[in-house]
Order: sequence, then structure tokens, then C-alpha cells
Amino acid sequence: MTPQMCTNLNTCSDLLTEMNAALKSGKLSPSEEREVIGNINQVGRIMQEMSGPGGAELESKHTQELQETMTRWRRIREMQRGMQVKPGH
Repeated sequence: MTPQMCTNLNTCSDLLTEMNAALKSGKLSPSEEREVIGNINQVGRIMQEMSGPGGAELESKHTQELQETMTRWRRIREMQRGMQVKPGH
């Protein structure tokens, strides 16, 4: 396993942990839930490809796809933070 594949696998793990916690929180709207589930499916597909015989050849593609998934996930998290009521407001 190459160093980049290890980094990608760690990114997958982090994303899945965070998105799972968000789903379990019950604080996502139905459309956000669908988007998070789509992101989880994307990460799952990447992990399956990584474990396949051609996984090493796809590492740069996976890195790009994971960056895109992280961007989508950050947008959802930022929307959630913006919707939280701040003390004193």
C-alpha cells in the first residue's frame, strides 16, 4: 500500500466517522441526509476500488474525489453550524 493510499484510507475513515455522527444526531434536514448518504456511498465505492487489484493506479483519482467529498461535507457542516442558536441571541 502506497503512502497516498494510506492517506486516502485515513480520509475515508475520518469522513465516515463524522458523517455517521451527523446522521445519528438527527439534526440534518431530509435533503442534507440524502446528500450525506450520497457522500457515504461515494466513500464506500472509493474504498472498494482501493481494495481491488487496480487500487494503487487509482490513488490520484481517489485523492481528487475525496477532496470533492470533503468540500461537500464541509458545506453541510457549515450550514448546520450557521443554523445553531448562539447563546445570547
